[in-house]
Amino acid sequence: MARENEGHLKIAGPYVEAVLDLAIEQGVLEQTIQEMGQIAGLIEQFPDFQKLLESVVIDPEDRGRSLERIFTGRVSELTYRLVMVLNQRGRAGFLGTIARVFGSAGWERLGRIEAEVTSAVPLDKDLQRALAGAIAEDPAQVIFRARVDDSIMGGIRVRVGDQQFDATVQGLLSRLSDQLILRGHYEIQNGRDFLGH
Repeated sequence: MARENEGHLKIAGPYVEAVLDLAIEQGVLEQTIQEMGQIAGLIEQFPDFQKLLESVVIDPEDRGRSLERIFTGRVSELTYRLVMVLNQRGRAGFLGTIARVFGSAGWERLGRIEAEVTSAVPLDKDLQRALAGAIAEDPAQVIFRARVDDSIMGGIRVRVGDQQFDATVQGLLSRLSDQLILRGHYEIQNGRDFLGH
């Protein structure tokens, strides 16, 4: 999952709030959350789609026709209108941020907790239940966004809101490397031989 920068969040906020209010009013909040999750996944899986959304070279009308072909009949009217309004206002490049933030905000409005779980191999249902129990008093309230990423080499990374628990081999090696570098700097500054001589 991408981390959002402050500028993008400021622009995304009003759109997220407006669509949340409309989705609740229309009784389609869960459906809209699912659609936003699919859009966020699409953007993450296909970086060229994000380039299409951000491009200043592509005429907004041409991009609008492309977006119409992509989304017509595949998403609700509310989600479709959001995509088209963003394009018309020159904000299509913020669709991914809006989709990701909307998912978290929507689940929160429903009293649920969204957890992004990254592991080197797919997690079985028993481990997912155990994690849900560790995250919330009521495990049924936890919504998992599971991702498999073999670059972490093993272990698991869990992000809930702005908190992250990293028990991956990759994270451990990174922290170990940072500690060795810091120790080396300390030893050099204090005139000691890093290798113990």
